[in-house]
Amino acid sequence: MENDIPVISPGDKNLALEVTVTNIGGDDAHQSQLSVAFPEFLQLSSVEPKKSSEAQVQCNPNENKTQADCQLGNPFKRDSKVSFFLILNTERLSLRVTSANVTMLLKTISIQNIPEVVAEAKIIFELHLKIAGLAKPSQLLFGGEVKDLKAMKSENDIGSLVQYEFRVGVSVSLKLQ
Repeated sequence: MENDIPVISPGDKNLALEVTVTNIGGDDAHQSQLSVAFPEFLQLSSVEPKKSSEAQVQCNPNENKTQADCQLGNPFKRDSKVSFFLILNTERLSLRVTSANVTMLLKTISIQNIPEVVAEAKIIFELHLKIAGLAKPSQLLFGGEVKDLKAMKSENDIGSLVQYEFRVGVSVSLKLQ
């Protein structure tokens, strides 16, 4: 975490989206499921139950793992709650990606007007540039006569040769807001 923003490096870690579904104050919900749509660059890797969850969730992703139907229970009991993590793969993130949306829609056989929920994330790639320099020789002393630019006729009039060596390194990190 950096300033309350999760920081991950693309390709080497997965991202966990915590989902909690409740059925408070209603009836038992029969054939209840959560349909989830993922962007192509943030595919579903796995589903992990939250330890404190009252029920287990079974998710069936499509072939390219950009959609999944998660069975919440049949019935999903009145006054119950289920929590789980959708583990998303970050290998396909690129510098062109600036945001990601995961869309979730609850379904049941009863007729209800349940709005879809969209989890949004802003994606920021940071390029950290590191430069280190070294001069050879490491110390030089000037003991000669100061000359005007026009008075210099050869390279030897300038002074001793100094060789510089620079090392440039770049590391990439990704922030989700």
